[in-house]
Amino acid sequence: MNAFDYFGKTLVESVYDGAMYEWECFINIKSKTPSGKMMAKHLESFTEEHIDVLNELFPMIIDNTITHFLYMLENQKDIDLGVFFDGVHIERLQDEYYGLHLELDKWVSKYSKWVPKLKRYEEVH
Repeated sequence: MNAFDYFGKTLVESVYDGAMYEWECFINIKSKTPSGKMMAKHLESFTEEHIDVLNELFPMIIDNTITHFLYMLENQKDIDLGVFFDGVHIERLQDEYYGLHLELDKWVSKYSKWVPKLKRYEEVH
């Protein structure tokens, strides 16, 4: 695995899957955090259809947020992100790989444990 794919795998497993796990706890009213308790109170009045809409919407929100973050990393020249993997350092991801923000769907499909549970945007539209 090269540094680029390692970065994508780590991003998906740590950020994307972490957010999906937290959402699963919220939606199933398992979270004991203050925000989880607040969410549980809101969800009490939701119908099953409302929950279904939220379950379709939340992965899109995560995708969009991560995509904007990656786009910022590519285009904000005063921010320099270094990735080290197997002794290889990529000075700037955007110098090595144009379109970093366009890779997220591939990484999610390849590395996320949530993909089988989700309807991807393309499947719905």
